[in-house]
Amino acid sequence: MTTPDLSNVRAPAVQKPHWIRRRRTALVCVAILATISGGLLWRRGPRPDADYRTECRKLSDDSAWGELRLLASEWSEVSVMPDEAYLYLAESQLESGEPLLALETLLKVPAKSPRSFAALITACNLQFGDLNRPLDGVETLKLMIQRKPSSISSHQRLIFFYAVTLQRNLMLAAIDDAIKAQAEPPDAYVYLMLSDHLSFTNGFTKNSEWLRSDPDSEVFQTARIVQLIENVEAAESPTAKAALGKYLETFEELLQKFPQNTVLLRFAIERAVVQFDVEKVGRFVKQLPPGNRDSVLLRQRAWLKFQLDAFDECQELLNQSLSENALDWHTWHELSVCRRRLGEIDGAKQASKIALVGKALRKGLLQMEDASAITGDTLEQFARYAESCGDTRVSSAILTRLHSLGQVPN
Repeated sequence: MTTPDLSNVRAPAVQKPHWIRRRRTALVCVAILATISGGLLWRRGPRPDADYRTECRKLSDDSAWGELRLLASEWSEVSVMPDEAYLYLAESQLESGEPLLALETLLKVPAKSPRSFAALITACNLQFGDLNRPLDGVETLKLMIQRKPSSISSHQRLIFFYAVTLQRNLMLAAIDDAIKAQAEPPDAYVYLMLSDHLSFTNGFTKNSEWLRSDPDSEVFQTARIVQLIENVEAAESPTAKAALGKYLETFEELLQKFPQNTVLLRFAIERAVVQFDVEKVGRFVKQLPPGNRDSVLLRQRAWLKFQLDAFDECQELLNQSLSENALDWHTWHELSVCRRRLGEIDGAKQASKIALVGKALRKGLLQMEDASAITGDTLEQFARYAESCGDTRVSSAILTRLHSLGQVPN
């Protein structure tokens, strides 16, 4: 379309107010500046990552958190791989007292980045630390193990969490995963040997802290009350023992609230066994979830069958228990007693011998102040014990670990 020639058409001679003329001049200037600026930016392009990196490092060294935040944020928007930018941005947010924002930033680091694992470590520390989000922390640990199965520390933290929250089966599965990845921490074998009865001096404190993050959590409520009662019963203080009745009432309330919770039922049945209350054990056994394969609960069910003179059923349940966890010395002891009742003297002697070795080994582990301080000699004893129990998976894994540490067993 041809543009009409309006050059000869004159507008009426109307004088514009001076403020309109100044405004139009200002707008023209702004437009010109914008055009020039845009042209310069177009010719220069985005700044190289190296420039951002150098400036961010300097601002970090100078603790200039406000300026670092602005620059790292700008960098994250223009970089093709903004992983470093996110780490600097998270640092500035952390140092400015905003851990939640830092967490959100850290979780943005792309999985394909070589810095993603370092970002997850910091995120996990925040979730278990300042932010007190332990359940989110567990998911982050699982992600870390998925991305780096060889990370011993990640396996170690996950195993400890399951142990201190008394989630036996999840702990045993986590230990198994670590062994398969050849990334099991030495203390995993301590938890494995003590798995028939997990108890921690800081268990009540830890679960109380984590319960604040989720007051309705079944996991934290149950682990907290069980370890509180055990602490009180082990205490010598008359004041502490005076409060025991109140804590037992809380326990009963939780058992009514969570009638199929295996942490509570294991504890309740064990107390009833000690009191030799067959009727109460039978009542609790009926509450167990269908198809439950917890090795301790299988052993406790076997105890009930033994009291009812059902020795064949007792032995079957004990064998099932050992198939789930062959390292439980207590189960070997119960099997020895049952075999004697069935007239299987040789089998009883064999089971008794295994039980005595396991009991002594467990006693030595309980005297350790720190599970991570387990020695090579103790690991070697554990390997021999596992082999006698028929658990070649564990014995082989321990020997492999000892060889990797340059400790050749005798």
